Amino acid sequence: MTLRERFETVANATEAVVLPILQAYDPSIVQLHFQYGHALDILKELVKLSGTHVGQYQQFPLLAVFEDVPLRGVQGVLSTMSPRIIVCNTTNPEYSRTQRDTLNFKPILWPIVKEFKYQLHKSGLIGTNYKTPGTTIERPFWGKEALYGNDGLIFKEPLDCIEITGWELSIRETNACSQAFSKNF
Repeated sequence: MTLRERFETVANATEAVVLPILQAYDPSIVQLHFQYGHALDILKELVKLSGTHVGQYQQFPLLAVFEDVPLRGVQGVLSTMSPRIIVCNTTNPEYSRTQRDTLNFKPILWPIVKEFKYQLHKSGLIGTNYKTPGTTIERPFWGKEALYGNDGLIFKEPLDCIEITGWELSIRETNACSQAFSKNF
């Protein structure tokens, strides 16, 4: 199973739990959109979706895992990684910080982050190391960083975001080649 497939499986399990909660808060939310890839590929996919009437409602909230994800071999078929993960939702650039907390972070973004972490741990597909929980950053009106705030958008829309970096995760290779390799050594 590829790294992308592992994260997608966890994202689908997260969506199954949080979607009814999100829809109770905002009925216009139709899914938890998952993307895995290079930031430019993710942007292209979002632009494609925004070009259709239905697609514009399927873009957000977004859970994305950015490539490149370096895997560090630990022993045999075990590797560790620290991917960059974001959970984001559209926002109004005129919102105050308090409004962002009330309208985006508390009811939408944090429930997704908490459930994603739980489902990741529960899945067994990706190991979690709670001794190295990483860094979680709230990024209101997420954009290109400048001296006094953001001077441009990362994606096409204004977004509020929670970014997770430096979280030590592990995977165990399970394909036939790695199983044969581990038996021989």
